[in-house]
Amino acid sequence: MEWVEIENQVDESGLRRVHLMANTSFGLRPLPPNAKNTHLGEDADEWIDRYLVPSGAQIAVTKENGAFHLHGSWPYRGVLDVQPEGWPQFKRFVCWALKGERVSKGMTDAAVYYAQTFARWPERAFVREMVDGKLFVEHDGMILVEADWAPRGCVLVGG
Repeated sequence: MEWVEIENQVDESGLRRVHLMANTSFGLRPLPPNAKNTHLGEDADEWIDRYLVPSGAQIAVTKENGAFHLHGSWPYRGVLDVQPEGWPQFKRFVCWALKGERVSKGMTDAAVYYAQTFARWPERAFVREMVDGKLFVEHDGMILVEADWAPRGCVLVGG
């Protein structure tokens, strides 16, 4: 299928938003049993071309002026390049959307993904707001600090 990517971003709330356009309809396809993606923290059992779609993703397909549009969103868990104001260049992190689990579990899961992707353990972790007014927390060899540029509801690991 030939398609055009209109949008592919992670927003401030940690949702991945995808908008694709094509001349033929989109459809979710099942992943082969040996291709389960454990990096998502859950089994992704469907895909749209190169996008793995976790369970619970919001997907809508519409037809407008003869073209099909797919709009999808889901809590993001993956590599994210971040460049807050004042930084000379971007930094690469693993962004892990917290889906009700504790921040410490999210840090560990994100760190495992980071280590599998970059072959080293991250040193730092960031959240939008620290709980209990703490300045920092140490967990699994990482220091967790507050960062106003981190997506809400997510933990970022890297460094």
